[in-house]
Amino acid sequence: MDYRVDIRKDSNNTYLATFPDLPGVHTYGDSKAQAIERASDALLTGLMFMIRTRQTIPSPRATAGYRVAVPATVAAKIALHNSMLEHGINRAELSRRLDLHRPQVDRLVDVRHASRIDQLEAAFSALGQRLEISVSKATKSKVA
Repeated sequence: MDYRVDIRKDSNNTYLATFPDLPGVHTYGDSKAQAIERASDALLTGLMFMIRTRQTIPSPRATAGYRVAVPATVAAKIALHNSMLEHGINRAELSRRLDLHRPQVDRLVDVRHASRIDQLEAAFSALGQRLEISVSKATKSKVA
């Protein structure tokens, strides 16, 4: 999973990086390279904000241009978050279903925390779902 990032020169001679699939997620740099470098952190920060504010995170749709890859565990966390919203399950309820303390469940949807895959599998199971992993051929798009 990766999101397209658009880079354009701004009116103040900086480069603006925006994500067409994630309105409001953006960053800048003094150079195009710096804007691309900062895009990964901006993406994670934007995703974390969307999770904290209980917004559904859209799947990437835009294709051409620079891309920012989402680590596999972050993609699983996005899917878990979206599934919780879809089922009307909050973190307290998931905590109860998993018999875990609330901070442990909070880390399951924290994109900056390195959760174990078995913990994510258990969370999906508590929602009546199964986590599956697939491998696909890498594309030749520009990766930020």
